[in-house]
Amino acid sequence: MNKGAVFTSVTLGKDQYFINKVAPFSLGAAPELNNKNMYVPAEFVSKVLHGDIEQIDTGAIKVTIK
Repeated sequence: MNKGAVFTSVTLGKDQYFINKVAPFSLGAAPELNNKNMYVPAEFVSKVLHGDIEQIDTGAIKVTIK
């Protein structure tokens, strides 16, 4: 995945995340595949993509990528 000048890579089943090809770090959970969709921990948005996560009144989660 690329976001502007940010490069990241994730691997199913491995709790290792990369930012711009620097040493991997853990987010406490590995990416998972469910119905052909890959899911990563919510912290991926803030720590890797530098975005914001907010739970709105309906209980849904709003993600804003800067």
